[in-house]
Amino acid sequence: GGLFETPGNAGVSLVWLLAIGVSAIGRRFLVAYVGDVAAYIQPQELDRFNTLRERVKDCAWATARAVYRAPEEYDEIVIAGHSLGSVIGYDTLNRLYREEALGTVPRVKDRSRLFVTFGSPLDKTAFLFAIQGSNREGREALAASVQPLIGLPATRPRWVNVYSDWDIISGSLDFYDGPDGPNPVVNRRDPDACVWLAAHTQYWQGDIVFDTIHQHLVR
Repeated sequence: GGLFETPGNAGVSLVWLLAIGVSAIGRRFLVAYVGDVAAYIQPQELDRFNTLRERVKDCAWATARAVYRAPEEYDEIVIAGHSLGSVIGYDTLNRLYREEALGTVPRVKDRSRLFVTFGSPLDKTAFLFAIQGSNREGREALAASVQPLIGLPATRPRWVNVYSDWDIISGSLDFYDGPDGPNPVVNRRDPDACVWLAAHTQYWQGDIVFDTIHQHLVR
């Protein structure tokens, strides 16, 4: 008999085809997004990603510094980052705050008013610091590593994090605030990011990210 002759066989065949398709999509997704994040946050200085990682950090830093030191002296600056871009934005903001303390970049706290992260793996990267102790110990370890966005939450920009339960990369960012601390991260679910795996890029087609930025600019 043929493979598709009976309803039972057809059903089994369809299941296998769907399983193969989902596996291929999942593998491509993991390589494209999870792999990039893993390469960026890898702590070893001698790994094969170090040169690329440092180039990315330097490029982001040079761009941000040019904006903050521009002759136009922008009164307000909004930083937004998707996926790995949110991690890069987080690192860059921390560095800007440190450079302001050194006097090399002017008025970072005064002009950094909004930080928007979406599809962000920052909760996953923070977990790496927490696995060796409690969340409180992990948070203190990060703050001790000179990360002002954790150590000085009252001075950081308003931070809105947009995530989806259907997005395996993102999540609610609860690690970055102490108990009853000031200026907590505002976590918002995106109802438009609602397809498993595909949700990671559906923020771009939804309204919540752009409405958050637009409402801030026209307030």
